[in-house]
Amino acid sequence: MTFYKSHRVFFQDNLLYTECMARRYWFKTHKAGIVRYPSTWEGWLVIIAYLAGLVYFFLQADSISHFLTPFLIFSALLISVSYLKSEL
Repeated sequence: MTFYKSHRVFFQDNLLYTECMARRYWFKTHKAGIVRYPSTWEGWLVIIAYLAGLVYFFLQADSISHFLTPFLIFSALLISVSYLKSEL
């Protein structure tokens, strides 16, 4: 009976551990509070995809006004992903 209880506690601890690992943050918050920077490879992948998208649309745009819309869309996506996947 004691083994079962200790095993169950371990299982609960392990469950809590896996829940924390599932909520791993891609971005960390700077000391100031609003600046976020990547802390995992997924965060860096988001930053690289953001920059690659901006470079692609900058090279395809024939004027600066055609670049403004993709810039705003990509920036809004970056801000929302970094907000959702960061510690508060």
